[in-house]
Amino acid sequence: MWELASLFPTGKSRKHKSTKAQKHYTFDDAFNEWFEIYQQQGFTQAAIDKTEQHFKLHILQPELFGGMYFERITRKDVQNRVNVFLVNYVTAPKMLGYASQVFKYAVDSEHILCDENTMDYIRKI
Repeated sequence: MWELASLFPTGKSRKHKSTKAQKHYTFDDAFNEWFEIYQQQGFTQAAIDKTEQHFKLHILQPELFGGMYFERITRKDVQNRVNVFLVNYVTAPKMLGYASQVFKYAVDSEHILCDENTMDYIRKI
């Protein structure tokens, strides 16, 4: 039988914030919920429109995060997608910052069963 400490050498056991079953939750689902909140944060309409444009034209496209199921997302897959994306757009770091906020929302709102934002581990070189 495996000892929990041997699976997590730092001595920390993995704890999920929620015991509810994970449903198929996509990046698009998280974006829609996050964007509802974002629009209420006091940004100008021009800023809201620009952010929405970044998502619709780039971030929500299948080549980046559009349609991705959180339960299937791996750091390697995200890193590969980010690598391709970074070289094509001058504003890529800003757009990836928005994407990171959506990942953080999904983790914090307990829609996905993990304790970490995948984007925190992605190299943006």
